[in-house]
Amino acid sequence: MQLRSEIDSAHDESQGAGYQLRMEVAPGEATRYRRNWQDALREAYFPLDVRSVGDSERPAFLYAQDLPNLRVGGVSCGAMSIRHLREHASTGGAGDFFHIPMPVMNPIKLIQRGREALVRPGDLAMISTADQYIYEQPAPNRLRTLTISGKMLREYYASADDLTAVTFSADIPEVRLFMSYAQTLSEVVAKLSQKTASGAVNVLFDMLKVAMLAGQGNSLGTSSVRTAHAQRALRIIEDRYRDPTFGVGPLAQEFGCTSRYLQQIFQERKQCVSEVIRARRLAAAKRMLQDSLLNCLSISQVAYRSGFSNPNHFSKTFFDHFGLRPADVRSLSRGVSALNSADDTPSSH
Repeated sequence: MQLRSEIDSAHDESQGAGYQLRMEVAPGEATRYRRNWQDALREAYFPLDVRSVGDSERPAFLYAQDLPNLRVGGVSCGAMSIRHLREHASTGGAGDFFHIPMPVMNPIKLIQRGREALVRPGDLAMISTADQYIYEQPAPNRLRTLTISGKMLREYYASADDLTAVTFSADIPEVRLFMSYAQTLSEVVAKLSQKTASGAVNVLFDMLKVAMLAGQGNSLGTSSVRTAHAQRALRIIEDRYRDPTFGVGPLAQEFGCTSRYLQQIFQERKQCVSEVIRARRLAAAKRMLQDSLLNCLSISQVAYRSGFSNPNHFSKTFFDHFGLRPADVRSLSRGVSALNSADDTPSSH
């Protein structure tokens, strides 16, 4: 980092939990102070532009500590305005993260994807680095921050992208519980072993999922809620379709809603729940039949592995859907493989 006399930077990778960064930007001339603070934020987080920052007569501080799939951080500075631009997101330099700023002193504002969130101390909201956003901090503030792997959060909560720039109020008990845990984690993170840190991150993600689920009905319109619920149902189907006893009833039970509600949210997508499950099983069966490494499996075994309990019913359903019998698909695939093998055989001439 340049201007070492104005930016005091310390790295420490000796701690068990992972990489640490602590930085201080010294007071100075306003333009240089803004640029130095921008450099510090970029190093601790991701590409962004600081359009304005107040209180250049006071030092600004930040810290960051890496845990598995998570960076825990903190910021103390004057009023500022930040832009994460389209070029920042499109170049890939920002990576794929969800960023949760948690103000301690004063409200902040997040704007992304046509939504605007006013986030007061104790509230929960996040933004995605995969798209442009605006961050407004109209007054001096202290913040705790969580920067989460996008891939990991989507594994916990498939509809996370629908919830950027949405405020989950501190009045919701599950949100308060999450925020309290996040605060505690940020305070003890430097003392955690790698094993303990990994377990703490998993607990944090579980609690974040619970907080967002609890807050959805309070923060989103009906259409957005149903879209998020449909995505969650599809996630459960992906995990459970191989179970022959799995159907609309078990899906509703795991989801925590009625079968009628599930049917309604899929009807809005011009789909039927049972047909979605059946189509997923048929797609899996077709892939297995086309895989030369699985030729040792009988048609019945393919049926069972795809979630069908009756091989005869599987064969009929497969034909109705694809217009070919399972054995025909396998034979065609073998023929293509044999042709490719012949093409790869060196000529004797």
